[in-house]
Amino acid sequence: MITGRDLREARQRKNLTQEEVADMAKYSVRQISRLENDINIVQLQRNVELLLCLDLVRLND
Repeated sequence: MITGRDLREARQRKNLTQEEVADMAKYSVRQISRLENDINIVQLQRNVELLLCLDLVRLND
């Protein structure tokens, strides 16, 4: 399972701010912050699983 720490580290590796990620993902900065702090991470995981089930997104192999 992806954790908030994973999200934060990935964002930092790309030298992006929370604001930049929020703009790119069409999320609010507060949502990005909450995800990085594991507040809404289960909801994010469920959304990803739903998209995968419906073949709306593919993960890199």
